[in-house]
Amino acid sequence: MKKLSILIPTYNRQERLKKTFPEIISNKSDDIEFIVVDNDSIDNTEKYIKQFIKLDERIKYFKNY
Repeated sequence: MKKLSILIPTYNRQERLKKTFPEIISNKSDDIEFIVVDNDSIDNTEKYIKQFIKLDERIKYFKNY
């Protein structure tokens, strides 16, 4: 089965993600995956996204150091 992959690159965007990320993942289709690529943010972006990962297995998080 093919999936739609939504790529979300980010760097120190926790506050913006708070406004947009819940709406982005509100679609409950299993045919969608969300890939967040964090470019070594120093704010709490990683912590914020990881709380969603616990609730939604469609979300993948990668951090570039």
